[in-house]
Parts: sequence; C-alpha cells; structure tokens
Amino acid sequence: MLVGLAWLAGLGAAEARRNYGFARNPNFEPATSIPRLRTSSRGNAAKTLPRSFDWRNIDGVNYAVADVQQHAPVYCGSCWVHAVVAMLNDRLKIARRAAFPDVMLARQVLINCAPKSTNGSLNVGFNGCDGGDERDIYVALLQRENWLPDETCQPYEARNRSCDALHTCTNCMPTDDGGSNCFEVPAFTTYGISSWRAITTPQMGAAEREAAIQEEIFAAGPVVCNFAAIPEFDENYTAVAQQHGGVYRTAANVTSDDINHDIVLAGWGITQGGVKFWVGRNSWGTFWGDNGWFRIERGVNALLIEGACTSAVPTFDALDDELDGAQGGGPLGLAQISPKGERWSHRPGRSSMPPFLAKAHATDLLLQLGEGGQAPPKLGSASLMPSLVALALALALAVSAYAAGAAAARRHVRLDGRAESDGARASLLSGAMGAH
Repeated sequence: MLVGLAWLAGLGAAEARRNYGFARNPNFEPATSIPRLRTSSRGNAAKTLPRSFDWRNIDGVNYAVADVQQHAPVYCGSCWVHAVVAMLNDRLKIARRAAFPDVMLARQVLINCAPKSTNGSLNVGFNGCDGGDERDIYVALLQRENWLPDETCQPYEARNRSCDALHTCTNCMPTDDGGSNCFEVPAFTTYGISSWRAITTPQMGAAEREAAIQEEIFAAGPVVCNFAAIPEFDENYTAVAQQHGGVYRTAANVTSDDINHDIVLAGWGITQGGVKFWVGRNSWGTFWGDNGWFRIERGVNALLIEGACTSAVPTFDALDDELDGAQGGGPLGLAQISPKGERWSHRPGRSSMPPFLAKAHATDLLLQLGEGGQAPPKLGSASLMPSLVALALALALAVSAYAAGAAAARRHVRLDGRAESDGARASLLSGAMGAH
C-alpha cells in the first residue's frame, strides 16, 4: 500500500497527459451544425426537463448495466471501447424496459477487431488497447458483419488478440489430460446499431451544449463524451469532490490536445448548495470514485466534458428471436428451431420504453403536429381532435413500418449451415472437443 501511495505521489508533469485510450481520427469531418431535439426547438427545455435525473433510479428501477474496469488484468487504453459499450448496454436495457436479460456487449471483440475509417473506407483488426475514436465503432456497427456478441462469447482480457472467428465467440471443453480444447462457436446472437449522431460540438454555446446533452439523455439514454482526464481527476477525485458537496469542480486550463479519455453521462442534478452537476460513468473499476461513477460540475464544460458528445441507437432483433423460441442453444451455439414446432417465450414482459418516456414521446408528437406558426392545441379544446386523429394515424404507420422492418431483419443471428440438424451438430461438437 505504501509503495502504491509513493508511486502516486511521485507522478510529475510527464504524467499530465496520460492517455486512457482516446485517439481522435482526423478522417472524420468535424460536426459544425447539429439538428436539435424537440424541447430546445421550442425554447422550453428548462420547463420540460426535470431538476434532477439519473438512469440508475427511475421510479425505483435501475437501467444501468454492471460496471467494469479497463485496466486489468494488464493496462489497456480501451476507454473508447468501454464508453461505447456501456452506453449501448444501458440503452438496450432502457429500450427493453429492464426486461430479462441484461446484455453486456463483448468489449474484447472490439479490442481484437478495432475499427478505423481511412479515406472513406472502414477497416477492422487494429489493436484496440492502443486507443481509438468512438465514432469508428459506430461506423463499424452500422454494418451487420461487424455486429457484436455479448460478453459470454469473449470475456474481457485487456489484451490485443487476433481478429478472427475463434476470438469472436469461443467455447472450451476439458481434455483427458486436464487441459482444455477451445473452439469457435459458429452461431450466436449479435447486436449492432441502426444510427448514431453527434450531440454537441465545441462551437456550441455553453447553455446550448448543456440543454442538448440533457435532452438526449432524457429522451433516449446515456451519451458518450470526450474528456480531458487530468491526474487530479484520476488520483484525487474523491478528495476534490468532498470540498464541493460531492461534486468535482476544477479550474484547470485544458485544450482539445489534452482530451485523452471517453466517459458516459447518464444524468444530472444540483446540490443543496446550488452546484449543478452531471452524473457520469467511468471505466476504472468500482473501487474508483463513487463506486465507479462520478459527479462533475455541469454547464461550464469542465475538462471539456460537454464539447463533443455522441450517441447511438442499438438493435436487438435477434435477442427477441431467441427469447421467443426461434432458436435454441448448445455448446456450438444457436440452431434454428423448426417453424412448425411448438414455440414458447422466455420474455418476462413486453419490450418497450419506460412509461414516462412513452408519454414524453407522445407529447412530442403532439407538439410537432401543432407546430408551423401556431401554438400546439390545448388539452380539452375541440381543436385537439384533428391532432389526436393524426397522432393515431402516425402511430399506426410507425408500428406498421417497425413490424415490416423487424420481419425483414429477423435473421440477425449468425447460423452455420452445417449445424442445422442434431446429427450434424453432434458431429461438429465431437470434432471440436477432440481437436488439438
């Protein structure tokens, strides 16, 4: 313990720009103009957003998936991977209304097959522990061939491994000599994204950035933000926060060249003393900060935390297929169940957005229908009926479009043709267990 403290005390100026994994990709054009969400377009964000909000406690329900650590069993500069995965994990849980199961995407697969966009083309297979840009992950996950399995396919190792099938989804069986044979799992559930967007840019004003981040968090879930993590934040977060009612505040002068980290923002609040703060998730373990999380001053772009934030919309069609009995699994992964066979469902409830969000989205649509130079109709007025009819029609069209899209995309699970029959699967498994 004393040795560790002495090491920390000896950190000097050379450590001021320690990199936790963020590496800006210059091939991305900087965003200069961002479409805003509905609340700010009407200039009433402050009136519609709650004073405090935290996805870890929405009417007593936690929508935040488990915390992890990027720096063990060896040091790995993978914050960009961890931040995106944490954001997508939580958004999956939010979209599915905290229904079974919690999904944790495979961080190690992104480490093994780290993506990078160059000259308009995407390549994978870089070393993820060497750092990267979260936007490259979004571009990759838009393509189905780059979709990710969950953590059970490839547990986190904090090491750069090969980008191949074995290091995408792996299973192991014991051998007679006490060892193990590990083999590729050919069929497993995968997850991607349908879209991504920039939430803020450095060119936006402070109030505009703050409102944009709040609106996105409230409407859809946590966001990923670039961050200049200075040594004080890393090593003395708690001590500094204790001086300000539990909120980290700093006057450190940093520039875009000091951005070295990606974090996740999942809420906001204000202390009894009137200090506004963000609720943030880090990837340094639950022994750091506030059980792995932190609170940092809001609205002042502290350590540039508000200057460049992004988000993405995850997909989970294949999970619904599996939960509804369209596939069954074994040591070699998923297999198609005969369409004529009896189906069942493991879903504990209907997958949908939290009730308060559904209400907010319905209100949004009413506001949009009422725009165009006129005030939106008031509840109880006769003029509301045409809007309600339009709302019902819009919702019906949206449901119809979603159903068609879901049916077209229903086969989002990688299935190996060799494993269609029980006999073929048994032969494959026997061969895999006996391979050397």
